[in-house]
Amino acid sequence: MQKFRSLDKNIYYSPKDIRMSNSRIVYWVIFPQGIKKVHRDGCISLYSIMVAHTLKKSKKLFEKYKGSTIERLIECDLGRWCIKITCRPEDVKLSDQQLWDKYAKLPEINL
Repeated sequence: MQKFRSLDKNIYYSPKDIRMSNSRIVYWVIFPQGIKKVHRDGCISLYSIMVAHTLKKSKKLFEKYKGSTIERLIECDLGRWCIKITCRPEDVKLSDQQLWDKYAKLPEINL
């Protein structure tokens, strides 16, 4: 039986605890090159993650903006845990640092 561990405490949650605490699946698309968004009031936000609620939407973001990885997460009131990480077939043998360096060289995304 799979157990989920809390980061701040040494508490282990069962799958039943996760289901009972308003759980949902979300997808994080990671962009090492960075995303720059200019708001109407002139503020600039810099970040490197986009969130999608469906696999189809996450794949569209991944292909459109040349993301490095997609992380499938289970998110609930108790915390957030990564279930699966996917990347491009040519990047499977690269380490995390090599993958980050490869995509960080791409131009910044402007929204």
